[in-house]
Amino acid sequence: MHKPLEGIRVLEWGIFHAGPGGPAILADMGAEVIKIEQPGGGDPSRKSDRFKDIDFRFGKDRNIFFEGANRGKKSITINLAHDEGKKIAYELVKKTDVFFTNIRPEKVICCIC
Repeated sequence: MHKPLEGIRVLEWGIFHAGPGGPAILADMGAEVIKIEQPGGGDPSRKSDRFKDIDFRFGKDRNIFFEGANRGKKSITINLAHDEGKKIAYELVKKTDVFFTNIRPEKVICCIC
């Protein structure tokens, strides 16, 4: 079945659920979504495995928060604090239709845009 966003590439640099949630819907609609994560832990929601007494873990190092917001995506680890990492990100941006982030500029050590 043809999906409406097939052929569209989205580059996402988002964290927690609010950022990655939107691009997950774009992936559901057929877009190719590539998620950028920083080395040494990536998206902090990878570790969001509990809410009060409810355990949301399943499998090894997996949880419903991260999996739900990142379904259907490709993933790449890039160290954006280094020049080589920035160069890789710039090259990806050139081949991308949409760049999506929820990281506020004042919290960013380095920026790829």
